[in-house]
Amino acid sequence: HEHETGLTPEAYLMAQLDAATTGQPLDIETYTWLIGAFFTEGAQAGQVPFAYWSTDNGQLYLYANYPDLSDSDFGVRSTVRVT
Repeated sequence: HEHETGLTPEAYLMAQLDAATTGQPLDIETYTWLIGAFFTEGAQAGQVPFAYWSTDNGQLYLYANYPDLSDSDFGVRSTVRVT
């Protein structure tokens, strides 16, 4: 979609921390693709970061994998810029 973008790891972390303070963390026990960023070089070249929020310890974990990874526990949060 036009003007559609995804979250970066930094934006997702801020949103998750804000939501966790209300006791309503985002994306509980699921993985979220952070399509606002991707790796262009190095060991992760071609990979996209994703995040996992653990309710067991209240920590956010960041990983990366190739975008063709498919699993029912994966999703994406997109945003649309209105200009």
